[in-house]
Amino acid sequence: MATITCAVCNSEKANKVWKEFSATYNQTPISIPGAEMYECASCGERFFTPDQAKAVSLAVKRQARFGAGLLAPEEITAIRRRLGLTQSKLEQLFGLGSKVVTRWETGRVVQSKMADVALRLLDLDPENLTRLRLLRDESSHADAWKGLGLEETNGPEGLPRDLSKAQFWRPQGPALPFTHGAMDATGVGAQTLQ
Repeated sequence: MATITCAVCNSEKANKVWKEFSATYNQTPISIPGAEMYECASCGERFFTPDQAKAVSLAVKRQARFGAGLLAPEEITAIRRRLGLTQSKLEQLFGLGSKVVTRWETGRVVQSKMADVALRLLDLDPENLTRLRLLRDESSHADAWKGLGLEETNGPEGLPRDLSKAQFWRPQGPALPFTHGAMDATGVGAQTLQ
């Protein structure tokens, strides 16, 4: 067994201990009872080895996730697998960078509340996967909306049509009012369209 040397006083009298560790994660206080660390018998300094630091980091994020009511890493993995998605396909679907889902699933990174809600919605209704793919796939966006019974109308004069904005679409059939939060060409916010 390697000797652990204190980084403060260079003493080799460091002993493995299990003590409470307090941290703050996203402005939330976190307490980890029984965190493994070393304590120097000479100066009293407490410190972590790299493996201990990794374990404490994962424990802090686990507590933060639990406190915020977010999915655990294994739940994210289970949802992704039920949906038949690879990590990279889920990243593409959500517009995330490379390896983000890997970090969620290993517990190294806590997912945002928005990503957590999206995962839960996909799990509740896998048809949401098709809807989300339609919205993400810009090349077939117009055809997808038309296939859902929507027709393209011209954008405001002088502005190009924007097929991703609700105000440039009108339902076919009887006019039904709906509210959306996108801004229209005049800069007015949420409105009812008829």
